Amino acid sequence: MKPLRWLVVGVLSVVVGCSKPAAQKTADSKGQEENKKPVASQTMKPDEALRAMTVTLVVENRPELIWQALPPSYQKDVKDIVSQFAGKMDAEVWNKAFAVARKAVDVLKKQKTNIIELIKQNPLVPLDEAQMTNVSEHWDEVVGLLEILVNSEFAKLESLKEADIEKFLSGTIKNFMNKATAIAKKVDDAEASKSIEKLKNAKIEVVKATDTEATVKVDSGEESHEIQMVKVDGKWLPKDMVDAWEGQIRSAKQRLEGIDTETVQKFKPIILSALDAVEKGLDKLATAKTPAELVQRAQELASEIMQAAGQPQQ
Repeated sequence: MKPLRWLVVGVLSVVVGCSKPAAQKTADSKGQEENKKPVASQTMKPDEALRAMTVTLVVENRPELIWQALPPSYQKDVKDIVSQFAGKMDAEVWNKAFAVARKAVDVLKKQKTNIIELIKQNPLVPLDEAQMTNVSEHWDEVVGLLEILVNSEFAKLESLKEADIEKFLSGTIKNFMNKATAIAKKVDDAEASKSIEKLKNAKIEVVKATDTEATVKVDSGEESHEIQMVKVDGKWLPKDMVDAWEGQIRSAKQRLEGIDTETVQKFKPIILSALDAVEKGLDKLATAKTPAELVQRAQELASEIMQAAGQPQQ
């Protein structure tokens, strides 16, 4: 399934490299082994830090390592941006949007048969028989991935304001990655499997290093390149990331500052009206009996959304 392949390839594009995941020995020692898993800590060497925040993340599905790799000042920057964004948002609009998203996911579950039939009939989606079989067999599991997101702790704005980002990564996002990986294995995606195997068999090693700078070589067996690392507040990070960090954070904050809360409140009735229209339309979609009826109700929904948003119909 190509979406799953893109997910894997997208993560791998950060760095081509690998390490071998630690194996658990016995059921009795499972908890101990869990505690021994790599953590992007201040005691790591440059190659170990790079491996933890890229390779171990992908191979063991541990997205929290990205957060642990950041020094406290960087973590504060991220928290400030999330908090600033949450402060600009209207709670009623945010919560309503997630409620509508959950209903949309419910429609995907209830209308599985009709949607799959429409995919088969659509000439713009040229899937062969094997691909259509995968879509049909794993539809519920893929929809389950969406359920994880729309039911996350950040579905309520108040939770976002007090975001525990590491917990979100190690809980919700890890769960998402685990399930996505399980689906990828079931569909036997050869290209994705090859990418993961390449990752697992590569080498990451320090070429040269001082107390604050290092050159790390990443060798996949087919190609190799060097990554410059620098130490920030005791944490080793890719130099390119460090060089760009301040500017990216400043830019993000400036964009958020440009959001006028008065304008948000001005358009709030229009947004809520559109969301109400979507919600009612989704209720109708959920009860469609045939593919043709589903298409008709979807067209009616699009018209109702434009009316609710004050947009002229085409």
